[in-house]
Amino acid sequence: MNFKTLADHVSCPQSIIHTEQQGFLIGGILFNSDEGARFVVLTTEATPQCAAVNHRMPIVIDRADMNTWFYESPEDVQGLAIQPTSAPLRIEPVDGGIQTKQAN
Repeated sequence: MNFKTLADHVSCPQSIIHTEQQGFLIGGILFNSDEGARFVVLTTEATPQCAAVNHRMPIVIDRADMNTWFYESPEDVQGLAIQPTSAPLRIEPVDGGIQTKQAN
């Protein structure tokens, strides 16, 4: 979920939706730490649709590339990760999701 800033102290969570299929895969790394299992979302430069919300977005994995992500070399995966997605995506606000940012 990304956040679009509405003002200096208010943000609205946004969902990324694939317009041609239900759900989609994103790149990430799952690892164990002293605090338990952790998942890090891998990001890339935002597509034009997502750039209105944030300059970064999750790496979208095409279903046709799934085996490469899981079973091929890191070099093969890196080649996929730097390519911008051609998936048809749309951004929508999450219902009731306006949040006030807390001061640091």
